[in-house]
Amino acid sequence: MRFVDKLVDKQRVSQRSYKVSHICLIFWTCLVLVGGRSLGEVNVGDMNGLFNTVSNAPYSHSGLNTGNSIMANGDSAILAVRSYKCSDGTCAASHSMLYTHGLYGEVKCEEDNASCVLDGENARRGMKVQGTGSGTLILRALTFDKGYADGGGGVYINFGVVDLKLCIFSNNRATGSSDYGGGAIFVVDLVTLNAYGTSFNGNIANSGNGDDIYNFGGTITIHNTCPSPYSSNTPIQGSALDTEGTEGGDKYSYSGCSICGAGYYSDDGCQACQQGQGSSAGSFGAGSCVDCSPGKYESSGVCSPCTGSTYTSTSGETSCASCTGGTWANTDNTGCTSDLTCAVGSGQAAAGGTCEVCPVGKYNGAEDDSQCIACPAGKFLPNTGSTAVSDCEACPVGRYSVEHAAVSECTACSPGKHNANTGATLESDCLDCSTGKYIETEAAETCVFCPTGKINPSTTGSSSASICSDCQAGEDASNGSTECANCVAGKYGPAAGLGCFDCGRGKFISTEGATSETQCSLCPIGKSSPATGLPSSCESCQLGRYAPAEGYAQCAICDPGTACEEEATEMQSCSAGSFSGAGAGTCTTCSEGTHASADESSACVTCNAGKYCPQGATEELLCPKGKYSNNGAGSCISCSAGSFSDSPDGPTECLTCDAGTFCPSEATTEEPCPAGRFSNFGAGTCTECGPAAIAPDPSSPSCLACDANQVANANRTECVCQQGFYTGLVANEATPVPKGVSPDTPGMTLQTLDLLPGHYRTNSNSTEILPCLNGFHCVGGSDPSSYCAEGYTGPLCAVCSSGYAAIGAGESLSCNQCSALSTATVALGVTLIVSLLSAVLFYRFKEKSLVRGRLQSFHSAISVASEKFAKVQSVIKIVFSYFQVVGQLGFLFGIKFPPLYSRVTSFIGGIVSLDFISFLPLGCMAPTDFYSSLLAYTALPLVLSACLIGYYVFLSKKTDEKSVSTRNKIFETFLAITFVLLPSVSIKVFSTFACHHFDDGTSFLTVDYSIDCNASTHSLYRLYSGLMVLLYPVGVPFMYWYLLWRRRHLLSCNHRMKEMEMSEDRALKSALKEREANEEKHNTLKALSFLYGSYEPKYWWFEVFETLRKLALTGFLVFLAPGTAAQVLFSLIMCIGAMRVYSVNRPFVDDFNDKFSEVAQWQLYFTLLAALAMKVNLDNENLQDRRYFDILLTLLQFVPALVLTIKKLLEARAATIQRKVGALAGHLDNVIGGEGKEEEGLELSEVEIPVTSASTRRSFTNVVSTREGRSLSKQEVELGYEAVSKHERRKGW
Repeated sequence: MRFVDKLVDKQRVSQRSYKVSHICLIFWTCLVLVGGRSLGEVNVGDMNGLFNTVSNAPYSHSGLNTGNSIMANGDSAILAVRSYKCSDGTCAASHSMLYTHGLYGEVKCEEDNASCVLDGENARRGMKVQGTGSGTLILRALTFDKGYADGGGGVYINFGVVDLKLCIFSNNRATGSSDYGGGAIFVVDLVTLNAYGTSFNGNIANSGNGDDIYNFGGTITIHNTCPSPYSSNTPIQGSALDTEGTEGGDKYSYSGCSICGAGYYSDDGCQACQQGQGSSAGSFGAGSCVDCSPGKYESSGVCSPCTGSTYTSTSGETSCASCTGGTWANTDNTGCTSDLTCAVGSGQAAAGGTCEVCPVGKYNGAEDDSQCIACPAGKFLPNTGSTAVSDCEACPVGRYSVEHAAVSECTACSPGKHNANTGATLESDCLDCSTGKYIETEAAETCVFCPTGKINPSTTGSSSASICSDCQAGEDASNGSTECANCVAGKYGPAAGLGCFDCGRGKFISTEGATSETQCSLCPIGKSSPATGLPSSCESCQLGRYAPAEGYAQCAICDPGTACEEEATEMQSCSAGSFSGAGAGTCTTCSEGTHASADESSACVTCNAGKYCPQGATEELLCPKGKYSNNGAGSCISCSAGSFSDSPDGPTECLTCDAGTFCPSEATTEEPCPAGRFSNFGAGTCTECGPAAIAPDPSSPSCLACDANQVANANRTECVCQQGFYTGLVANEATPVPKGVSPDTPGMTLQTLDLLPGHYRTNSNSTEILPCLNGFHCVGGSDPSSYCAEGYTGPLCAVCSSGYAAIGAGESLSCNQCSALSTATVALGVTLIVSLLSAVLFYRFKEKSLVRGRLQSFHSAISVASEKFAKVQSVIKIVFSYFQVVGQLGFLFGIKFPPLYSRVTSFIGGIVSLDFISFLPLGCMAPTDFYSSLLAYTALPLVLSACLIGYYVFLSKKTDEKSVSTRNKIFETFLAITFVLLPSVSIKVFSTFACHHFDDGTSFLTVDYSIDCNASTHSLYRLYSGLMVLLYPVGVPFMYWYLLWRRRHLLSCNHRMKEMEMSEDRALKSALKEREANEEKHNTLKALSFLYGSYEPKYWWFEVFETLRKLALTGFLVFLAPGTAAQVLFSLIMCIGAMRVYSVNRPFVDDFNDKFSEVAQWQLYFTLLAALAMKVNLDNENLQDRRYFDILLTLLQFVPALVLTIKKLLEARAATIQRKVGALAGHLDNVIGGEGKEEEGLELSEVEIPVTSASTRRSFTNVVSTREGRSLSKQEVELGYEAVSKHERRKGW
């Protein structure tokens, strides 16, 4: 397989990175070639020597240790057979045992069998070769084992020529990534590697790049031939190699290049040594064959020593010569000698003869020319080469040896003779058998008697039993007798030569010379004959024995449990309660503590522990509970207080009551101490625990002390925390209860924390107590599964249960149970919303001429209301903007505002944001969540806007006044929609990114706690919301700015220039007139009046600023340190900045609007300040104080603006009355004076409110009377009123 393309690319990079290495290598090679020295062969015996000999890094870098570089180029380092480890000495580096730099020569083992092991100990590679100069580095007969490195666990080669001969690579590992490999060998660049007779096994590359070899730019050849001197041998092919990038050769493991045997040497094969020479196995070259030295000779290539009287006196002999002429070989067999000195244990066989080992029977203890000495008489010597007389052994009984016999065994006495002594020296020591005896064998110690009934009366030295003669019937001969005698009384002789026999046991005979067994009589009953051959009558049976029949050899012993009187003929049984042993004459009554339960008892059995036996007892009696007995008790013992016995089988002891129990006297069981009491071991009563200690369980051995802030309950069974504490994560440690936990519940633990209503935690192990969004949603308690009120569930109880629908959100969330009424409510609400929108659109765009009948007057009323609405539009926008911000603060800051404030602001905020849908139980109609709300809030405005813009484009082709007016209304409606919906839509969009992270690792959407922020679906909606951010919070303000900026010259009307030329009031009036003129001239300009109409011409851009202010205080706050006091602080800073902009610029046309907006800013400021106080817990007062705070905060939202509005209305009313009075006075002058003209500068058409009140009549009378200088008549007044009334009706007052 060719080298992969990726390695070619790596090689190019590698070649560039090695330029510096090339230069350094060339420089070092030059130094070696010029200044090198050759030491020839260097012997290495340990790891330090190997390091200092082979490692020759010229400088210390990359953590290298610099060796002594003993080996010069061309040298041979010869390693002693052993294992070399870094743990035994110094190594080159943490990654390599040896590190050569430009070195060539040979590193080899002294034995050509790879028995020199470089053991990497699974920590570093064996060797790193960084170039070989101008020569070849040969590694021969080395084993690289357990190497460990990123590349080349055995050997790492970079540049040069390396030959591997007879090496072994085993259990090496390359640990590097895909850029590395070669468990055994890693060849990097410009390398020529040859391997001869080298084997691989157990190597691994983690990267998969060649478990055995990884070639990264060199030439590698695996030869299938043996290296010199085994070139003629054929290696054994092993398993295939696992290589990467290796080309050429047979990629197999090779071994088995044989070593030449003894008598041969290696030189292009195994060559035989010359005759007379020998060599050891594995020898190299003809010089390894050496001549056999004197005293040795060559045999089959091996030098063997001469033996006996043979010798070689010169080297190189092939055989040994024999000594002749009375000479023999000297001690090293290098020649012959006549000087005889025999070693101990040997001697001359004859005078002047050669030395020979002393034969059996002789010894020699001197080292001289003497002969061996025979053992003394009476001794023998079975071994040769003996050195002392003590080696001679005495002749055993029945044998003898004479002087100078020199025998290996003493001579045996002949049959008929015997010798009872050892060390006999003469044959006469063997004595003849006496009369009455004989012996048939030799070497006898004693002679034997003639058999019973036979005699040898006269012959001595008999060697056969035939010499003994028979006695007559009725006669016998004792041992050694020479005469026969009659059988004595008690015996009989039935035949000749048989001797006498005893009458059997149980028989007797009183006469001598009896010849028949029939002459023996049986013993009568009650008697016995215990021995054979009794001469008279039998003996009477003694006490305890009996003979129930005739012929008893011995009176039988009475069985245990029976008794026998003297001369008894039978046994008498012992009754229960008594006993007897074997051979008893009487029965014995059982003593106390023993019993015999049956007749014929051989012994009274000792009563077992737990039982008792009175005297003569026939059975064991059980001790009752509460008592006990030991073995052999005659009665039971009562258990003392503090102990008990409860065994139903007879208590054997009273057990000590365990700690935690008590036992009264004669207790039958341990009574557990009740909870709240304790006892030590052996207590008769239990003790109550102290006031600050408890015994929580029955059977308590001691009381447990309560921790600080804990006391025992009345029953002393539980340590309860003092009020305001609970047992936390650390057992028995009282921890102050956190806010939201009942301070009055005693004995709480972390798992049983009693939450106050309005609070929540994720699980029973949580220490994070969270306020619920709405206090009524959470009922509190100690069970996490029951925190939520009915209809509520989920985190913070802010999710409606199944069968309930959500109305509102956040603090104002209410979960209503679905019913038929819910469906009707949704239908009615949707109908009202659609009807309202339809009515607004209808009367917004319907022409007056198309309205007929009663709708005509209604339309007129709507028109009047529209005109009045236009005048207060700025105030309404300010109110809308204010509540669009304030209504979202609780959600944005994560603050639970007081309930009254929350309900009011949430309700108004929902109205001004047109969030009517949230007040309908849509969840009863279909499943709804934040995602559906998000889609609706972002998509419906787009659909509505598309419809309006489509209609606008349709009308844009028409230029008539009606179409232009309709287009302007369409565009104004579009802008109004964006104004109203932008904050709420923006908050919806930004809310997608606001998640509440709980301490149990869960995360839920803050605006809808049913949505998991960790779900993959939420990631998609985040992406969608990101697009909506560009469309709404970014796109709408940009659209405002672009629309206004394009027409800035028509809107600004050089207002600022005019202020420089005239007074501010005149400049403002002039600019406004010019803007009105521009609106008449440019018919589409009026469509933008919703954006600029409330502001002075020079502040044509202010609606953009106001929009950004609202967005900054609503949606953008989601990203500013959410949920922290810093977030509230940021909003305060932005509020103050906006207040400064409003107060400095005062942008509204109407001064009242400037004041009104400033009051709104101050209201917002104080509301934010209150939020900051709540965030840092400054409102942590009592309930009454919090109520006052709630009312004050609620009033703050309305009172300042309401006061300013009332003041404005009163001022407007006063001004109107004044204008009406002036107008009426002028009109009356005209009527009375008949001049037909009105007062200058005061037209009745300007009077907007009819004058009908009594106060107006009085004012009118006073003014006119003052002007005329007289009092008006009643007719004049009525006439004036009539004229005014007509004018009012004409003007529509």
